[in-house]
Amino acid sequence: MAKLILKFEDRVIRELPLDADAVTVGRVPDNVLVIDNPTVSSHHARASRVDDSYVLEDLGSTNGTFIGNRMIGRHRLQDGNEAVIGKHTLVSTWRQQTSLRDGLRLRLTSSMTLDETRDFYREALEEQG
Repeated sequence: MAKLILKFEDRVIRELPLDADAVTVGRVPDNVLVIDNPTVSSHHARASRVDDSYVLEDLGSTNGTFIGNRMIGRHRLQDGNEAVIGKHTLVSTWRQQTSLRDGLRLRLTSSMTLDETRDFYREALEEQG
């Protein structure tokens, strides 16, 4: 399922599934996604469903909405886009995240040799730290 991930620096603040026709972003409580920071306008931006995707639109905010280093008015969101709103980052993702356990189950249901199984577990453990 598509979702927006709100980050501050490297910390995830909130994950919001995109299951509504529109998601408003801003500083005041009547927004779906509230960012309590003075660099964020009261009603800063809106992500709206258009066909099978979402479009992020700046709502005339004071400090703008950026993707990359470019200020946007409207932008069709793609998987992995990082929109900067004030001092926060809003990441769009369309990918279904698979847990390590589910990934192991999927891989082990296919035919794997003993060496492939060992290498798979070694890589998975290294990724987990």
